[in-house]
Parts: sequence; structure tokens; C-alpha cells
Amino acid sequence: MKSVLKKTVCAAASALLLVMAAPFAASADAQLQVALRVEGVDGNIYYETINVSDSDGDITAADALVFADKQSDKLEIKGAETGYITEVNGETAGKFGGYDGWYYSVNGEVPSVGVNDYKLSENDSLTLYYGGFPCQIPYAVTDKLESDGVIAFKSNDVEYDENWNAKNVTNPVTDASVTVGSETFTTDKNGEIKLDLDKLSGELSVQIDKKDASGAPAVLRFAPDFTVTLGSTDSDSDSAESDPDKTTDSDTKTTDSDKPSDTDSDKEASSSSSSSSSSSSQTASTASTVKSSTTTTTASAATASVSASSAAPAATGDGRTYIALAVFGVAAVVITVMLLLKKKSE
Repeated sequence: MKSVLKKTVCAAASALLLVMAAPFAASADAQLQVALRVEGVDGNIYYETINVSDSDGDITAADALVFADKQSDKLEIKGAETGYITEVNGETAGKFGGYDGWYYSVNGEVPSVGVNDYKLSENDSLTLYYGGFPCQIPYAVTDKLESDGVIAFKSNDVEYDENWNAKNVTNPVTDASVTVGSETFTTDKNGEIKLDLDKLSGELSVQIDKKDASGAPAVLRFAPDFTVTLGSTDSDSDSAESDPDKTTDSDTKTTDSDKPSDTDSDKEASSSSSSSSSSSSQTASTASTVKSSTTTTTASAATASVSASSAAPAATGDGRTYIALAVFGVAAVVITVMLLLKKKSE
């Protein structure tokens, strides 16, 4: 009788351990949805939402880039595994002879580490782009668009003084070529353009471009589907410069989303979610550290509300710690019962 009882307890304990350990084992494979955009020297290369899996439990920016490279015939990325991206689709870092190269940002913020050390969270927006040094990350200020036809383009940059003390500075994006709908403008000393409201209405595509003296991009382009809309009934009285993530005109709306949707109905607030950081390891050299630190912005790409980029990264905890504690607790109880049975039988 005691032998049968002992075998029954052992079998039940084994089954219970397997049942409780199953979700723990299954959760070992992490999977995240990430919005990925890649901008080359002269145009967009890649713009997709991807589901990245990794058996190590943590998914880095490098993991997402490697995953996209393997899954898509649109991308060929070299160096993501090592944290220093040297080439994307044949566009090699340093081709313009300066500090130009491949940079990255996550949710409009500049990581202080290389792509292989930055851990992503669910619904993060990752942007890899080729830029010169420095490269501005523009956002559109539209509070005067409906009344005066004016759009201002600004960039929140990190600059350093002679003692290498960092400070955030808002700068106008000057002498940039801006296309609104079918018309092209050049930003003035205030970073502004003036539209003819008699000719323009409805949803308008907006794109920006500027090269430095060497030919490298000096301004990050907006996402391919970035737009502003005239005549919207939305209302928001917040100031564009105090909160660039919000629409600033009662009749003007910028439409954006930090990730593309399968139906293309969501619009990305491009450059805000695409601020810059060197794709190389930030500790590789003083030059690479300076590059990644000075070409940055924490602002939104537009003055509209930003559905993904303005939100804090989502937590990635999955309860595996609690499952493990439960499994160990059950195991301890089972072992205690078995020892008592054994002692009693002796």
C-alpha cells in the first residue's frame, strides 16, 4: 500500500511539474512587434512592421535589423551583429569623406549604446538611416498653417560647449527643400515655408530634403506617408513648440503613426520617431561617441499627436519569475512528502 501511494505521489508530482513548467518553457522565446524604417542617402529603402523572435529572451535593435535582413529581399545590412553597421544595400559608411554613416533611433530618442546593446520593447519604432554630421531630425510646426499658410520646420538637437557639457537646443531647419503636395518650397532663416491656401486643401503629403556640402544628408526625411491635413475639425490649443507631439491648430492636423499598418491607413510621424544615434558602438571611439550624441532629437516628427513615438516603451515582463518560484515551491513540497513517506516506511 505504501509503495503504491509513493508511486502515485511521484507520478502526480511529475505531471504537476510538467504542467507548470510548460508556460515557463514556452515563454523563453521572446517575440516583439517593431516598426522598422530604413532611409538611404536618396530615398526610403524599407518601411514595414515586423514581428521579431529571439530565443535569448531579450531582443535588441541589432536583432531586429538582422531579422529584417534575413526575412526581406529589400535589405542587405552588414555589421548589425557586431554593433557597427558599415553598409546597407551597397551604401557604405563614410562615402562622403566625413563622419557620415549609418545612425539609428528608437521612439524619437537617442540610445547611448550601440544597436547590439539596446533592448527593444513591444511596439517600439526603430529607424536606421544614413546621415551626415550633424544631421537634423525635423518636426513640423503647424499652428499658423490654417490662418497664414505657414509651416515651420524645427529640430531639437543636442549640442556641446567647449567643456563637452551637453545641452538641448531647438534650431530651425533652414535652406531645406520641402515638397507639399505637388509644390516645392525652400525653408527660410526661421525654417518656415508659406503655402498658397487658395491652391491647397485636404490631406497633403509632406517631404523634406537637405544635403550638406559633401553631399551627405543633413536632414532626415519624413516617412513616405507623412501628411498634413487642412480643414480638419480636430481642435487642440496646445503650443507646437512647447509640445511638438500635439496638433497645434484647430483646423489643421498632421497625420502620423510611428509604424506602418497592413492597410496603410496609419500615418507615421516620421522624423520624430527617427532621431539619430550612431549605429556603431558608442564606446568604440571618441569620434563615434560625439557623432551619436550630437545628431539627436527627442521631439516628434510632427506637431500632431503621435500614437507610438510619444508613448513610453511598453514593459516586456511576462511573469516567468513567478512561474519559476511556483515550480520550485511545488518541487520542495513534493520532495518533503517523499522524504516523510520514506522515513515512515523505514
